[in-house]
Amino acid sequence: MQLQLSRPKREEIINGLACYCEKIFGSKRRAAFYVVVGHYTVVLTAVGAIVFSNNSIIFRIAVICWAVVVFLHNVFDGCVLVRLERALFDSKKWYGIWHLFSIPLEMIGYPTTRSLLDLVLVWSAVIVTSIALLRAM
Repeated sequence: MQLQLSRPKREEIINGLACYCEKIFGSKRRAAFYVVVGHYTVVLTAVGAIVFSNNSIIFRIAVICWAVVVFLHNVFDGCVLVRLERALFDSKKWYGIWHLFSIPLEMIGYPTTRSLLDLVLVWSAVIVTSIALLRAM
């Protein structure tokens, strides 16, 4: 069973979602803003709850959200919301929360690359998943 969608199918789904968001919010730019805000809110809240929450129900909901995020990353070969943001902004460039790690490095003259940001993303995901598993035991 193959979990990952083919590129044409991914693009079809993302373009459909982008059109739907544009209809709901009235413009691509406004839709992109709400997708970005929703994206960061859900992910940062889930990560925060996994790391800091003492409430077992909130922790479990956050773990379920994290599991869905990890699953969708595998299905869409990356973050579906980042792909949607790019489609709504009509741009391949993306400046998100992971680029905050590159700003201090660039200020001291260390060049950042996509592979470095991917490495930060992967290790962050491993750390959050490890914390979730350790706290669930």
